[in-house]
Amino acid sequence: MIRRNCDRFGVENVEILEGSAPDCLQQLKAAPDRICIEGGRAIKTILQAAWQRLKPQGRIVATATNFETLYAISESLAEVQARNVEVVQSAINRLETRGDHQVFAAVDPIYILSGEKLE
Repeated sequence: MIRRNCDRFGVENVEILEGSAPDCLQQLKAAPDRICIEGGRAIKTILQAAWQRLKPQGRIVATATNFETLYAISESLAEVQARNVEVVQSAINRLETRGDHQVFAAVDPIYILSGEKLE
């Protein structure tokens, strides 16, 4: 899906690593300046391994869809001493018909957390 979206929008500066993190991080040829992580059972291990590979002044972004993952990412960003930490909640609603009315029904929220490596 990432490759298809890059093609669709003409994005050429994205390197896609296929595999399971954190093991697939060994495929990186050079330290990236941005790393995006979407969930994962071992999110703390993944985030910490990604942080080690990240360039100084780089930024890591991770998503959470539940409280446990939100807490684990937040805790990990604190442990690696990330700076300029941001937390954003994305809210998406779907129009549904209920009886005679159309209402906006919330779709599961997504939290987007990010932090910078200043060292």
